[in-house]
Amino acid sequence: MKIVFKFKDGMNVTQDVPEKVKITGNGNFFEETRKGIEQNGEIRIPTNDGDIVRRYSELYSIEIII
Repeated sequence: MKIVFKFKDGMNVTQDVPEKVKITGNGNFFEETRKGIEQNGEIRIPTNDGDIVRRYSELYSIEIII
């Protein structure tokens, strides 16, 4: 599986989702996303070159690829 974060400025970040993924928070992806949107929370995406840090207000969509 992969997850793609698409941002309003055209930046797309694709991440592999490991089999044993650990989700911080309470583990409910939709609830955590909704909370992030309401609070304009920080999105931190780890990469080999360091973390990409953006805000939910910059996010256009999240795509889950099976």
